[in-house]
Amino acid sequence: MCELTGYNMLEDKDLISRIVSETAADHFLSNSYDLEEILLDVEEEELLEIPGLGPKKLEQIAAIKESLKRVLVKKRKEVVTIGSPNAAVAYNRDMENMKVEEVRCLMLNTKNRVLGQRVISTGTISKSLVNPREFYSVPIRKMAAGCIFIHNHPSGVADPSEEDRDVTRKLREAGSTLGVELVDSIIVARGGYYSFKEEGELLW
Repeated sequence: MCELTGYNMLEDKDLISRIVSETAADHFLSNSYDLEEILLDVEEEELLEIPGLGPKKLEQIAAIKESLKRVLVKKRKEVVTIGSPNAAVAYNRDMENMKVEEVRCLMLNTKNRVLGQRVISTGTISKSLVNPREFYSVPIRKMAAGCIFIHNHPSGVADPSEEDRDVTRKLREAGSTLGVELVDSIIVARGGYYSFKEEGELLW
């Protein structure tokens, strides 16, 4: 009998390799694709160019994609609009009690509706590095109009550090060059949050 339990314990790469192949999984992850993109957004033309994917595997992926789309249509919730820093914090309420620092990119369309969100990095309690190219890779593919850089401070204090300001400045400049607005930079903590936009620090 086939053992079907334990999949919730797999890392993304291991899970993806079960669906496609190890070679294809390496390709996707090296190009910053997440599970949602692989299972819903990747076009057949791109799949055909990836080594290690034969006709049967391509048919399997196509069937998974169509099944997921049908399920999501049935379970689709009201579109979430992020109209304020408080709304972005509420959307990421789970970050308040995290014990390690996590960086997320919240992607928005021209009407501030959520296109998706992805985890950029998970660091130590004191430091988490953010690369602008990594941060904007998915928003560009999703044609996002804007992004919110949001991360947590496990210390419980939301006040920004000089590193937070430096990263925000680099992301703002990179977004301006790429045509993707950095709508806000938000720090979440148990004691509240800090919005660079509300505090007048996100100036162009």
